[in-house]
Amino acid sequence: MRPWIALLLGVMISSVANAATCPPGAVIAQEIKIGSTFPFGTTYVDSQLTQSFKLVNKDQGRPMSITNFFVDVMDLNNNPWTVNERPSGSIPPGGEDCFTITLIGMKEGVYKAGISLNADTDPPSEEDTFFTFDVRGEVLAKPKDGADQ
Repeated sequence: MRPWIALLLGVMISSVANAATCPPGAVIAQEIKIGSTFPFGTTYVDSQLTQSFKLVNKDQGRPMSITNFFVDVMDLNNNPWTVNERPSGSIPPGGEDCFTITLIGMKEGVYKAGISLNADTDPPSEEDTFFTFDVRGEVLAKPKDGADQ
């Protein structure tokens, strides 16, 4: 999996490649736009895949509040998504925060979820936004004995 980046007004969101935590200095690879779908990746039944997303307050003068963070699952009866780490409520000027989501391989299939949050500066500005994008992941059958996962 490669690192991704979303740059929208004053907030930047990036996926940190193959990381269960959010190390500083994520590499910018591609912009995630509002309403787009992030290719979360593929895992196997009885396995899991975790992606960490970094939020960066690009405003050097004002703190940013992160509110209304939620993961909207498309199929409540087959929810393979878990939020491991939620963003804190505030990011200082030029600061960072993370959230981490895991796709759990309960059964084969393609799964989508919507990720949403508000990013608001204090005092409010035109750059404040409701940011939403989808994640799409796939769970495959376990490989036969001796096959690599």
